[in-house]
Amino acid sequence: IKDLVAISNYNINISMIVLPKVESAEEIIIVSQLLKETNIAETPLCAIIETSRGFENIYEIATAGHYLK
Repeated sequence: IKDLVAISNYNINISMIVLPKVESAEEIIIVSQLLKETNIAETPLCAIIETSRGFENIYEIATAGHYLK
């Protein structure tokens, strides 16, 4: 989250934000809410599923946010 706050302070073009080791939809929701408060709000998100917990929650993760690609 600190990284997202830091990059939002700069006027740079970000094509996508990659979120490693996502295990729950709540993580996507938190990041989406944080992005809404920044100048990078429209940036697509890519959730990387790397754990069995993430795989178990894959449907919820996939439908957690409309910026998720």
